[in-house]
Amino acid sequence: MSNLPENKIKNVQSNPGDKIKAVNPVFLNRFLSGVLIASFVFCFLLFFANMSLKKQISHLDQDKEIELKERISREKELIRRDLEEKHAADMVSYQAMAKRLELEKKKVKELEEKMSAQDSATQGPGQ
Repeated sequence: MSNLPENKIKNVQSNPGDKIKAVNPVFLNRFLSGVLIASFVFCFLLFFANMSLKKQISHLDQDKEIELKERISREKELIRRDLEEKHAADMVSYQAMAKRLELEKKKVKELEEKMSAQDSATQGPGQ
């Protein structure tokens, strides 16, 4: 029975060596070099793609800014025209109101003259 634990230990020690194959160091070096070179190439591709995207975004920003400025200038022009039309309409309304006021003043003056003439006619010349 004392041989039994030793046999188990020998079986355990021999089994992992049989299942795991040794990695060739030359293959490992070449594989890691390939991975490193591929990662550098990938980084450079990402860098240039990023630079290209930045240029495209800056062009889009400039285009949007130009479009916004044009839209703002159109809106300003529309507002200016609307204000000019409103001012012209207000001036016409003001002039019409001023004419009506003058006509009303003339009517009031004529009525006052008629009333004073009637008062003087009713009071008579002798009074």
